[in-house]
Amino acid sequence: SQFEGSAIYLYITITNLTINEGIKSVPQFTFLNSKIKNLDLLNDVETIEGGAFSGCGIETISWSDSLKTIGAVAFSMNNITELILPEGFKSIAKNAFAGNSKLSTISLPSTITEIGETAFKNVTATITFNGRSDLAGLTLGDNWKGNSTYNFNP
Repeated sequence: SQFEGSAIYLYITITNLTINEGIKSVPQFTFLNSKIKNLDLLNDVETIEGGAFSGCGIETISWSDSLKTIGAVAFSMNNITELILPEGFKSIAKNAFAGNSKLSTISLPSTITEIGETAFKNVTATITFNGRSDLAGLTLGDNWKGNSTYNFNP
């Protein structure tokens, strides 16, 4: 359940990319700097490793309900406008969404446990923590929210 090797699809240009069922992990740097507009992660994807989709220009993502972790710089420098992670999701690593200047809405599930250092660097968005009334129990890296504000939706 994962792509063999890493960086095997570097610099491809496609409008829509679907990661099919049966793939559990997308290795680091697999699609680095490729041109992808829309990404659809089907329900088996659990892990997106570091740099996997960095610099691709991605605008929209349909998330796998099985997704648990997003690695460092995995989606940095894209054009994502909205981020709604599924219930069951656990961890966002350092700089995972850094440089997504068009990102305005971020919705995080009650199951999130960790947000890495500068995860949302150079992002000005509203971050909503669903199923929470405070940040207790979360591991938060330095400047995790970038320029964003946050609120709670208990």
